[in-house]
Amino acid sequence: MNYKFLLFLTIFSPLVMAQKPLVTIINKDKQIFSYSEQDIRNDVLLATDLLNVAIMKNNISLMQKIVPVYESMLNADPILIDYAKAKIANARKDYVTAITYYRKILAVNPKLNPVRIELAQMYFLDKQA
Repeated sequence: MNYKFLLFLTIFSPLVMAQKPLVTIINKDKQIFSYSEQDIRNDVLLATDLLNVAIMKNNISLMQKIVPVYESMLNADPILIDYAKAKIANARKDYVTAITYYRKILAVNPKLNPVRIELAQMYFLDKQA
């Protein structure tokens, strides 16, 4: 048995093994971008951009992947997190939870009219209108 080789693999295998992408995005020019959880965790601006794109595209799957990473970051925007969680809850037809998040957002910033409109939609869907 070649112990030097085994030692080399033990020490360097994390460096050699590529991290599995958490997110893969194909842009309009058909360019592929893949980001591991660590890539996203190390860059709050990347995480913010990815979450904003997920929200704009109403990509619930992407939101579900990014939110847990993003909310653990130091400079994460709590309103953006709550907005994404409201969207996720709405997609699950969990209108009560969505309403809770929208109300929490409006308590912090009552001038966010798009959130107010989405809250009204949730009340209607939950038959609270």
